[in-house]
Amino acid sequence: MFIKHNYSHPLLRKFLSRHEPQNVRPVRAGSARMRQYLSVWRRQPEAARVIRECQRVDEENAFKAIDGSAVYTLVDLHELLRRLETEHYEHHTGGTCNDFSCWLRDVWNEEIAAELISRAAAQAEAAAILERLCRRRGEL
Repeated sequence: MFIKHNYSHPLLRKFLSRHEPQNVRPVRAGSARMRQYLSVWRRQPEAARVIRECQRVDEENAFKAIDGSAVYTLVDLHELLRRLETEHYEHHTGGTCNDFSCWLRDVWNEEIAAELISRAAAQAEAAAILERLCRRRGEL
């Protein structure tokens, strides 16, 4: 899964033109290059808003919850875990695979967070794990 840059945002376009002149290669979520971009970008004004815009999956890779909502970012998933009803949470975590864990592993390449969430005993614990992940990535 590749996250494409939102080249229409002028601040991001200016930042990328200085750091990667071709701007043709997509940046893989969780890659070293993405982490490098974000570490530099976070020091600039309006960074949090632009980072959220850039780290958004497309419709095809969005997480579809049983309540009908679609999740495109890790922050959105954190919010979903906080507000999701218990029976809906149990629907996604029951069975052979924890849906939240699978989405983190398959779409975001977050192996450790996926493993921790699959082992979480409660919904609040899973939300806390995701909150720590978002803070580590600079999204919260």
